Amino acid sequence: MKTDRSLVGPAAGFFSLPQRRKAPDVILIRFIQVVFRRRFYRVFPYIICLVSVLWPSFMVVESETDSPPDKSKSTIDEADFSFSEKDGRFEYRTGISVTASRPDISSVDTQLPAFVTVIQLDGDLPRFQTLPELLSSAVGVTVRDFGGLGKLSTISIRGSSANQVIVLLDGIRINTASNAGVDLSSLPLDTIEKIEILRGADSAVFGSGAIGGVVNLVSRKESSPGWSGSGSLSYGSWNTLNTSIGAWLNHEKYRLSLTAGIKRTDGDFPFINDSGTAFNPDDDFRDRRSNNDMDAYEAAVRFQSKALPNSTLSGNIEGFYADKGIPGMTTFPSEYATQTDRRLTANLRLETRPFGDDTHLFFVEPHVKYLGMDFEDPYGEQTGVPIFTRQRTNASGIRAGWSYSDYRAGSGLSFHYDSESLNDNFFGGVSRDAFAVNTRFEHAVVKDSVWASAHLRYDRLSDTGDHWSPKLGLRWFITDRLSIKSNAGYGFRAPSFNELYLEAGYTTGNPDLKPENAVSFDAGILYEARRWRVESAWFRIDADDLIQYQLVAGFRYKPFNIGRSRSEGIEIDISVNPGGGFTLSGSYTYDRAIDRSGEPNLDGKIIPGRPEHDLFTRLSWTGQNLTVWTEGHYLSGNYVTRANTKKLDNRLTGNAGFNWNFGPHLQTGFEVKNITASEVVDVRGFPLPGRAFFASAKITF
Repeated sequence: MKTDRSLVGPAAGFFSLPQRRKAPDVILIRFIQVVFRRRFYRVFPYIICLVSVLWPSFMVVESETDSPPDKSKSTIDEADFSFSEKDGRFEYRTGISVTASRPDISSVDTQLPAFVTVIQLDGDLPRFQTLPELLSSAVGVTVRDFGGLGKLSTISIRGSSANQVIVLLDGIRINTASNAGVDLSSLPLDTIEKIEILRGADSAVFGSGAIGGVVNLVSRKESSPGWSGSGSLSYGSWNTLNTSIGAWLNHEKYRLSLTAGIKRTDGDFPFINDSGTAFNPDDDFRDRRSNNDMDAYEAAVRFQSKALPNSTLSGNIEGFYADKGIPGMTTFPSEYATQTDRRLTANLRLETRPFGDDTHLFFVEPHVKYLGMDFEDPYGEQTGVPIFTRQRTNASGIRAGWSYSDYRAGSGLSFHYDSESLNDNFFGGVSRDAFAVNTRFEHAVVKDSVWASAHLRYDRLSDTGDHWSPKLGLRWFITDRLSIKSNAGYGFRAPSFNELYLEAGYTTGNPDLKPENAVSFDAGILYEARRWRVESAWFRIDADDLIQYQLVAGFRYKPFNIGRSRSEGIEIDISVNPGGGFTLSGSYTYDRAIDRSGEPNLDGKIIPGRPEHDLFTRLSWTGQNLTVWTEGHYLSGNYVTRANTKKLDNRLTGNAGFNWNFGPHLQTGFEVKNITASEVVDVRGFPLPGRAFFASAKITF
């Protein structure tokens, strides 16, 4: 297929588009090509800012003369309408709903073109679940698990690295400047109501790090009036325990929630040790994982008050502590290495609607964050030399802004300031200050059938300079049930402190690193009926200036901006409710992530850790008191070396279980994970648990 590579500016190398496309995508594509090819991007950001600020005044005049559309003919219900991204928080809302127990067919539709998956947790059905397990079932998402409960787990969206995905907890960024990736095992799940996954580059809204996508964990909000509470307990294989308790107060003027949880496991599961010779079965033997235990504690306090007229004041404090063993690779096990993690986050948010309606919203939100990590390898079991690492990250910031929305358009402007410092015993103290301005504009360009959105963000980082991040989107409602969506966006990631300054072991920092950058495009179709829905999307992300470590002298490795990649694929998400209590859902992702660095023996190879085929299916049946479910997950083999000389095997795993409802206040469950006891790994040398059994119970009051 012939492509156009003549672009310049921030979008250079991205819009390599087929020469022939059909409407309406061609309109958006050609417009963006003109914008970036002719260097119009130099003034385009200012035009977007001006339009987004002035547009509400035009809309006020228009609303006085134009009557609202006939809702009986419109594809949009005004009561359900809400704009996203209105202040830089994660507020995308679409009809894409993949529940942890069964798909939500009757979901609310909106005008936004973004591709978003919402995993709605069914809190009434007790299960032993982890965040990495839930995320791995979502379309476009790959999770790499380094050893089971409590061990390092990282996420990839559309072929990205873990450093290129932003993770939020109630809108507060968990990623740090010291190490851009997030360990999913350290994040809570028992108090989470839903998980929102945005796929595609979106630094135009979320700033540095949003190349692959964004994940937001939304805490549970009790809707029942008065006091309510719940307690849950799960226990299973390898002395694994998960318990949580929560209390909620819901009043007309205020809300309060208190939650706490404990997780622990011995983690001493059996596995086949291949002695580091994957192709020689003669030296394989049955082994048991050791130093794989974990004890974790979490607690949170959240409140909301509407005592002030036309205003809402909310806030939360969340804390996490974990102490765990670090078992190391099977060929180089570490019996004494340990790690301790700490996290404390807090924020306060004030929203006010000065005109007493839903059209104008002003907000201000300060937030603080503390993260601590202590790693000890006293005998040098992992690197050959003893290591004692102490990291303390302190971050604070504030964001404020304004948004406007009505049934035909929306716009907003927000300001962000963040400061983050790291104290590390290897390279001392370093800091980064960041200032950002974010603006958005959304409008029904063809009555109520075609909606367009434009977003722009300016970031100024104290150590990497200025960054402009645009994003354009289009959604065409062909019928009430059928729509086409398309997006084009830009993403960047500033180098982490470790990449810039770390001098430890075999690595050395590089203060001359530039940010990674990427441009993405996706387009797809969504069809929603009463009993089923299907969404299919094509995507491509071209990334440049990727940071990769190179051998410079002896055994010393140093990071450089030498990497380039292209991730291109197809996503299909289906859910069906045929009746009779049955529900069926499934997702399939084809993702071909290619190394385009130009290096000999590497260019054109598949990037390690990115399986090309990912298929997940789930079938459940719900009766009066009984729910039975089963699910299967297939991953194609993926390479473990950049030269594609070694590859993990294809794998198929399955889970099954049931839940029994003893009444309105007691629910129980039993499940089997990895029914076939498959020997699987995400990363060579780090085996995952085999067959496991768990029993769960939940009581509400």
